[in-house]
Amino acid sequence: TYLKIYEKDKAAFGALPFKDFSIMMVYSDFLKTIPLPNATSYMRFLPATRFGPPEKAYFLETDVTDYPGVVKNKYGKGLSLFIPWQLGAQYYQKAHYTHRTLFASAITEVLKVKRTVSFNTSSMIELTHMVNRDKAFEWFGMINHSGQVGATLGQPIPVYNTTLKFRPLKPLNELLLASSGKKLQWKQIDGLVEVVVPIIGDYEMLVALYK
Repeated sequence: TYLKIYEKDKAAFGALPFKDFSIMMVYSDFLKTIPLPNATSYMRFLPATRFGPPEKAYFLETDVTDYPGVVKNKYGKGLSLFIPWQLGAQYYQKAHYTHRTLFASAITEVLKVKRTVSFNTSSMIELTHMVNRDKAFEWFGMINHSGQVGATLGQPIPVYNTTLKFRPLKPLNELLLASSGKKLQWKQIDGLVEVVVPIIGDYEMLVALYK
């Protein structure tokens, strides 16, 4: 089954990240919902379609249902998105970039959550971020998955000169690499700390210590 993506969906979730999408694979259970009148729905459920060569495998507009793939609603000052299918399980099983794009765009474009951390590196680097309860420090973990092929784990390819930007909790004292204890220089532009991590082998951890 699939979700049909329309132009209004692309406008809501981002024209650039969704520019190449017209359908999205849904290989999971799907909850058929009827949104409330004040809710906004996106994408439409397309049941199992024909399978075969291009001249046989197609669908008509009449095959597309009214069941939404994403529902947005407001309650008081709150805003929520409901995805009536297993998006996380889909990405875990298929690792398809459309599912990753939907998740990221739902947060940044529809819910308008501002990013506090960004970095310019390979998608093979997994970034985690945690803050100390007393806000004395925070850390950024970077795991290099480039050595993983299926269930096989090999030596990862080193990634050099990764630029990481984040909004600090308070005035910064120093930045340390946990693997070596090396102190890093940084610059601060428009409230964002910008630092270059020299190399990420199998993993690295950047620790920000506050005054």
